[in-house]
Parts: sequence; structure tokens; C-alpha cells
Amino acid sequence: QEARAASEKALKEAQEARMAAQKAQREAEKSAFEARRASLRSVISAKKRQAKIIWKRVEGAQGYQIQYALKSSFKGKKTITVKNVTAKSLKKLKSSKKYFVRMRAFKTFDGKKVYTDYSNVKKVKVK
Repeated sequence: QEARAASEKALKEAQEARMAAQKAQREAEKSAFEARRASLRSVISAKKRQAKIIWKRVEGAQGYQIQYALKSSFKGKKTITVKNVTAKSLKKLKSSKKYFVRMRAFKTFDGKKVYTDYSNVKKVKVK
């Protein structure tokens, strides 16, 4: 009976150690993801009242959050969330106005969204 108790205790300790290692690995993955930075490749206005945004894929990202505004401070910004794409067309923009665009990637860890830093801000004059 003592041997059985010792065996159960050892099994429980091994399981706790495995769970702690998994948690540490998830935390390391989370930190590595947060340290990444999204990168906008281009923002162009080829069509009237539209702008096309192209960005680099972020490794491990589940989706991207795009923000655009008429002010560089992003006051009055609009936010779009997309998944599994590296380009997006913004429509119904104001013609002959300059828009500022930035984006960031996200991934879910333990039920919470974790974001990378925002990309560099690009500006585009809409046709």
C-alpha cells in the first residue's frame, strides 16, 4: 500500500511538472508572438473612393486588425478584422482625402486575443 501511495505521488508530481512545462512553453510562445511586428507593404488607391492594403504575413497569426483614419492621431478611426488574407480593399472612402493606415496581427492564447505591435503608418491619397 505504501508503494502504491508513493507511485501515485510520483505520478501526480510528474503530471504537475508536465503541466508547468506546457504553461511555460505557451507563455514563451505568447511573448515571442507579441514581440513580432506587423509590416505594411503598400497602400495604394487605384480606383475611385477605394484603397488597397497589402501586408506581410505574420508567422502564427490567426488574423489581422486594420485601422484607418483621416488624422494621423487615428482619432475617429475605423477598424476592420480579417483572417487568412494578406490584402484588403477599403471601400466607401472620401475622395481626394489623405488616409492614414496601420495594422497589427493577433492570435488567441488561452481564450484571450494577443496582439503584435502596430505596423508602420502609411498614408494614401484616395482618388
